[in-house]
Amino acid sequence: MGTLEETHLRQLPVGLPAMEAKQANDQANDQDKEPGEAYRRGLREIITRVYVGDYEDSKNILLLGSIGITHIIIVRCNEEYQMARIIYPHKFEYYIIDLEGNYNFTHCTHLKFLLDEILFENSENRVFIHSYISLEKILSLLVFYIATTLNLDVEDVLAYVKRIVPDFSMGTGESDNMYYFTKRHMLTYYPGCKKKKNLTDKKKEYTSYLDVRDKKGSLQVAPKE
Repeated sequence: MGTLEETHLRQLPVGLPAMEAKQANDQANDQDKEPGEAYRRGLREIITRVYVGDYEDSKNILLLGSIGITHIIIVRCNEEYQMARIIYPHKFEYYIIDLEGNYNFTHCTHLKFLLDEILFENSENRVFIHSYISLEKILSLLVFYIATTLNLDVEDVLAYVKRIVPDFSMGTGESDNMYYFTKRHMLTYYPGCKKKKNLTDKKKEYTSYLDVRDKKGSLQVAPKE
């Protein structure tokens, strides 16, 4: 896998805003929306166009509208099935991921497919992911998404997320599971892909958005320097 420094993030339709800000401060005023407002109000932009917050933030339609949110994903634990609910069904597109207890591989891939569908649809879509009591689990699911989508090491992604949310932590056992999940994802066959012809032909066995091509036909991930 690559590292944060090796990935040319701004050539991807999905990127890491904290890295982009560090690499391109001179372009901060070119944004149509004001991410600083979201930050001041408690929301955190973990991935470009993907914000996380709590349930109370989901009630603030003025804040969500000012950021340009188009989709809302609710991550719910058992304790909050009756708490975190759809509030503005005619304003935003909603999705719900229910966790029975802790998250597992299925939850990780569920979120990845949702975000891929939303973010790669067009460059205007913005997602708000919230939970009543499960912010840590949301961040853990996003660690999986970043690691698999941008082809980064889990430890590098953990360090990146902690830069944005210093209180976030993942124990050794959990990070080992996350590493296993990312490897398992690489070996998972999804419908619509060609079956691999031999054991070395892994790229035909799974779908990876690192293989998505731009209009010129070149890979959207630049080669390593």
